[in-house]
Amino acid sequence: MDADTSIETFVNIYNFSKSAWEPLVEPWQLGFHMVKTTQPEKLSIDFYSRKMLEVTITSQTIALLTKAAQFMQQDEDMLTKPRGSEAPYRIHNQTGYPLHVWAVSDDSPEGSAMAIKLQDGETAPWRFEEWEKMRESLAPEGVSGIVGVKLEDSPFESIKEISVNRECEQLYTLRPARNDVLHRLLCEVRLGADNVKYITFRSPFLVENNTQIPVEMGILDPQGTHLIKVYKIVPGESQPAPVEAAYHQAVVIRPDAGFGYTWSTERLFWRDLLKGPTKGITCKSEEENAPPFYFQMHAKYQKKNAGARQVIHGYPNS
Repeated sequence: MDADTSIETFVNIYNFSKSAWEPLVEPWQLGFHMVKTTQPEKLSIDFYSRKMLEVTITSQTIALLTKAAQFMQQDEDMLTKPRGSEAPYRIHNQTGYPLHVWAVSDDSPEGSAMAIKLQDGETAPWRFEEWEKMRESLAPEGVSGIVGVKLEDSPFESIKEISVNRECEQLYTLRPARNDVLHRLLCEVRLGADNVKYITFRSPFLVENNTQIPVEMGILDPQGTHLIKVYKIVPGESQPAPVEAAYHQAVVIRPDAGFGYTWSTERLFWRDLLKGPTKGITCKSEEENAPPFYFQMHAKYQKKNAGARQVIHGYPNS
């Protein structure tokens, strides 16, 4: 008896950072040959391959395998969870406007079933198609992961192709121009420790609170006389200015209202930050003869594209 066969194998693994399947084991052919004779009585079995086995190991692969091992050891009963309850994406709206988001594909026009509307500051889970359809097909990179957005109650047109496959910060131009100014929308995509993609839509002007106390950020009107909106930023978190306000309006800072300090005498305007990126900020006390509160502020920006990103770090000096 003489038997000869071969098996060709390959293994793919999912890269959560790119939202795409990648090869773990490259296509590899394994041969099997068996011979049995009666005179003389002999059995010979051979396994052979004419190609080297190639295994691709990346940091993402190691992280995923570690996460899988932790998942297998947890005590949580997964069978009690409703099927499809955990979404692979979360969308956060920090534009200052209601935000309409929809999935884009060749057969999915604007306003399709996979769409959501978020108010300013709202976060919601998101997936590109129903989980029943996702288990039936594995779309390659580039086929899925495209969204369209529209800032509701604004004069700006829709942006119809925003890729959220990879972790990055991407800047988009809002049209038409307003008073000869082209405003910007920034899409930030990052992968959380829970392997969920967090997608944030915001302006490029971002204020980070690196102090140990809650800080309030106030948005002034275009004339710089009245506050039109106040945001509270807890330690370690950040808050962008609304889309149009990031260009036209100034920002003031103070410790949380419970500390008893007034708004900063300095007004933070993006053009001024380019001229002097490091400066002190003073907030006077509401009590007479009490010392003021000081912040040390530093602005970061891309020198090649000053409008792309202005980030303000605060450190208390009081």
